[in-house]
Amino acid sequence: MLTETAPKGWGTDEKVQIGLIAVQPATGDIIYDDFEDGWMRSDLETRLLHIAPCELLLVGEVSKATEKLVQHLTTSRQNVFGTKARIERIDKPKTMAAQAYSHLTKFYADKMKGNGDVEITQSQDNGTLLDKVHKLSENATICLSAMINHLSAYKLEHVFDLTRYFQSFSARSHMLVNGNTLNSLEIYQNQTDLSTTGSLFWALDRTKTKFGQRLLRKWIGRPLLDSQRLEERSTAVQELKENGTSAAVQQLEALLGKIRTDLERSLIRIYYKKCGRAELLNVLRTMQTIAKEYAHVESEAATGFESPLLRDAILSLPRIGDDVIAYLNDINAEAAQADDKYNFFREAKETEDITNHKVGIVAVEHDLDQFRVQAAQILKRKKIDFVTVSAIDYLIELDNEAIKHVPASWAKISGTKKVSRYHAPEVVRLIRERDQHKEALANACDAAYDDLLGQIGSKYQAFRDCVQSLAQLDCLLSLAQVASQPGYCKPEFVSGNRISIKAGRHPMVEQLLLTTFVPNDVDLDAEQTRALLVTGPNMAENQVT
Repeated sequence: MLTETAPKGWGTDEKVQIGLIAVQPATGDIIYDDFEDGWMRSDLETRLLHIAPCELLLVGEVSKATEKLVQHLTTSRQNVFGTKARIERIDKPKTMAAQAYSHLTKFYADKMKGNGDVEITQSQDNGTLLDKVHKLSENATICLSAMINHLSAYKLEHVFDLTRYFQSFSARSHMLVNGNTLNSLEIYQNQTDLSTTGSLFWALDRTKTKFGQRLLRKWIGRPLLDSQRLEERSTAVQELKENGTSAAVQQLEALLGKIRTDLERSLIRIYYKKCGRAELLNVLRTMQTIAKEYAHVESEAATGFESPLLRDAILSLPRIGDDVIAYLNDINAEAAQADDKYNFFREAKETEDITNHKVGIVAVEHDLDQFRVQAAQILKRKKIDFVTVSAIDYLIELDNEAIKHVPASWAKISGTKKVSRYHAPEVVRLIRERDQHKEALANACDAAYDDLLGQIGSKYQAFRDCVQSLAQLDCLLSLAQVASQPGYCKPEFVSGNRISIKAGRHPMVEQLLLTTFVPNDVDLDAEQTRALLVTGPNMAENQVT
């Protein structure tokens, strides 16, 4: 979702002010930004390449330069799902800024007032989310309001309750790699067929989970700027690389290999209350497997690692164990796998409404069975059995020669040349009563399941933190596997503006199985050599100096 305004003194195709809101409903991540862009729209290109949207909504009219860039990116490139982005447009009335501010105020005020279990009370470091929203720029406010309205049509507006994942695109802790650099270095896609094959991300991706793969993509496209955090990550990779055969590393690899569920996406589906019963059981069992694997870990020393990054991630995994087990204890696993709503909960955990309606159905069916004795007397037969034909049950079937005793009040439902089938008034009344109980039972089961999803959704942040820790471990293992290849070494971070590389080579050398290449030495220093120009790829047979 993006909108733009023209700063005073500039033409519509010169500098513009652009606001955007990007939402990933599958994970709950929300990114916002407001920035000034030049006539080349390079800053907008950078953001769109990083975000890789599958749908783009334009609020109001945009300038020719913006329109041209949007059309180019949506028609020539594929997003992370392998499809091209779709463009939609929304009108932007002159009073939209005031309307958006009023809409957001009411939206979040109602949430805070009426839903105590929603994670909207406190954000990480900016007070309530309502305060953060009020601090957004006018363009970002317009986009956020329009995005809430757009997602409300799909009943996905709950994503905006997740305050922790509401972040600015231009985070100071990360390097902002511009669009030209992303394309030239082929960070996400190669420039031949625009697929991921041959890109830097493809070369470094050894992750085993979908959520780990998504996190690695963020790491590669947004490098850290904090040298301390860089050192922590590098140290963790080094430890995993050096101890690849240790029990701790093999245990972690085995655990990641067991995970077939995209937990990040499933958790947000639970939060949206759109998760099926079989999927819920799968998620809880997977989370139980994760927690059980490290249930014995109660201290940093017990993790088996020295790196603080690895220790913290491992320690967070077993914390969800008690909650997951409590939810699983309420569920009938066999019924959940069969998507049987009526027996989903174990008998001891059923609500009073469910129990009452089940008892009511049993009582009605007992009365129907007892009516067979009365029907036999009416028809002057020794015994009567009910039959079911074409999904119509409790039919009394008689030979056509024996229908003289059938009362006129009985309704003929169906028949053939040999038999006729009837419903007695008493049967019709009892079936109607049974159907009412069944309908009420279905509603009670849905309400109970909806309540369970709400309870699990209230733990979303704790569960998501566990998944993020596992994703981080997956990424670090992936980088450690790449670092274990011949010729890789651990970088050393030094103070000052200097880059020194000895016998460097392109990371695609191993991927392309090339044996002939020319290594490059690079020594850049702010005080001496500030730039070098090397022509030709560094795996060429001849180096041009």
